[in-house]
Amino acid sequence: MFDDLRAVVADRQVDLVVHEPCELAAAPLAQLLGVPHATVGFGRFIHDDLLHLAADRLADVWAVANTAPPDDLGLYDFAYLHPLPRSFEFIDSLRPVHLVRPAGDDRPVDAAAVPRERPQVYVSFGTEFGPAAPWLRVIGAIGSLGVDALLTVGERVDPESFGPLPHGVRVERWEPRPPARSRSSNGSSTATIELR
Repeated sequence: MFDDLRAVVADRQVDLVVHEPCELAAAPLAQLLGVPHATVGFGRFIHDDLLHLAADRLADVWAVANTAPPDDLGLYDFAYLHPLPRSFEFIDSLRPVHLVRPAGDDRPVDAAAVPRERPQVYVSFGTEFGPAAPWLRVIGAIGSLGVDALLTVGERVDPESFGPLPHGVRVERWEPRPPARSRSSNGSSTATIELR
């Protein structure tokens, strides 16, 4: 992985490396380039015991960056960005962990204050499951209920691919925090991030 990442940045001016916790070659690459790096993860993705074991196996990679692997493999060197609500805070240490929120409209939506004549339904199968979700069956079922519905299908599904929609049904790739009086969720990261 390290050699692959090096090839990606070979002809680029890199000022910051942003990576997931399992991209263990990113921190030594940033060290080699002399730039900071930030890890974006959900909770304690890799337990400390596993990091210590991996450090021995990654010693050669870190040697290219002219240093020994740190105990935490550099995951917390500069910043660890944690996008879940504070109730999911997981790190009880002095590590530089920052609780972050998605960019967008952070004004609270009072669903009860939005005038509507029909019930509102919000349907999402998360950002990754979108192409495999039973969208046509859901659209058909919701279209017969006399409700206004928003379906968010993710980046890999084209909302136009469903053709004409029943009255009151709208399909979008994504919409930040649609108003709802109550929610039922699959516990996806997006649904969890939206919790307050």
